[in-house]
Amino acid sequence: MENTLGHLFQTVPDHRVTGRCTYALTDLLTIALLTYLCGGEDYVDMSEFAHVRARDFGLLSYTDLSPSPDTFERLMSAVDPGEIERCLVDYGRQFLETLAEKQVAIDGKKLRGAAPKASGTQGDYLMNAFVSENHISLGQLRLQGKENEISAIPRFLEKLDLEGAVVSMDAIGTQVGIAQGIREKKAHYFLAVKENQEPCTSRSWRPSGTTGPWTRPPRWTRATGASRPATAASWTPPPSRTGRCADGGPA
Repeated sequence: MENTLGHLFQTVPDHRVTGRCTYALTDLLTIALLTYLCGGEDYVDMSEFAHVRARDFGLLSYTDLSPSPDTFERLMSAVDPGEIERCLVDYGRQFLETLAEKQVAIDGKKLRGAAPKASGTQGDYLMNAFVSENHISLGQLRLQGKENEISAIPRFLEKLDLEGAVVSMDAIGTQVGIAQGIREKKAHYFLAVKENQEPCTSRSWRPSGTTGPWTRPPRWTRATGASRPATAASWTPPPSRTGRCADGGPA
């Protein structure tokens, strides 16, 4: 099988000593990626995959040897993770062709089992940009320390190529600076608005073609052993001003 995946990592700098390396850097990185995609978890799995399946993918065809777990450990400690991420993002873009009018959902989640006793964004908390139509992730960003989503989203946007896309996120991202950052990336935004986010709620418009006052249908929730009424309402901006308040300002 022709090694097409090997081209994926050709631009990653190889800082190893020339003439002393048995295996090509692109082959080792490709094996590591394939191992992960097949459910592998550590360097031992990478070594086993290299021994059993690598040549089925056109890898390591120039040698009868197979890399050991120590080889992968030394490699991963020397390679810049940012270079690998850049290659994967560029490769993913080939599948997307264009993001024009496609929804990119940005959200943050804490990894399962990471810092279970810690609250908020403490632990391994990742921001993710997911293209809904293609079911593919554009990129991820790990929050640093006590950083929250509001401060992390602008930093995340700088890493993404969003031209023509429609960026959506929950109400925590409904900030003027974030909306402006999305527009600077030549993208559109679709942001949620909560009742406590004034003045956007008081200046929101009804959907085009509808009349009459806002209605808030009652719903029932149970709290402290007793039922009590609660209300829920939503506001939709007019089609010509999607994502902006009624006065034209950012939502």
